[in-house]
Amino acid sequence: MPRTINVAAGQYAVVIPVDVDKPIRVIDWPGGDDELGTLYREIDATEVGMHTAGGVFAYWINTDIGPDTQWVANGRSVWLATALKAPLMLVAGAVMVTLAAPDEDGNTQGLSRETADDLADIARGTPHHDVDALTRLLVRARDHGPVLLVFDTALARDFLI
Repeated sequence: MPRTINVAAGQYAVVIPVDVDKPIRVIDWPGGDDELGTLYREIDATEVGMHTAGGVFAYWINTDIGPDTQWVANGRSVWLATALKAPLMLVAGAVMVTLAAPDEDGNTQGLSRETADDLADIARGTPHHDVDALTRLLVRARDHGPVLLVFDTALARDFLI
């Protein structure tokens, strides 16, 4: 039976490390107080970007990438995006998940504790994606020009052929 996820705002975020030996964590979200500091620290970034997953959730990723960046796909974040029925999201590196819509002051909204726990549980599920295959797909995308971190289904098929 499909799981219903409450999308109420709150003060939490989910961190999905790329290293599968590191646990997925629910952390306190500081709101407007230290959003960037929290993002930089938790996903080990100096620049961040956001993509929407499932139209409701924000995937925060490290956008500070250079020619020597080690490309490793985050299979658990791909699994979560798939479960949320988002387009195929191929992400290299750690991911932090919050709500996508800002509050009335323009600050990123955290997740309710229930929502954060539900998303973390889904991401902890056994991914049906082959992380090595996803990593090869990321590298191939990089070799074709600017890297797209979010692929629509047709584009993803083009790269998989």
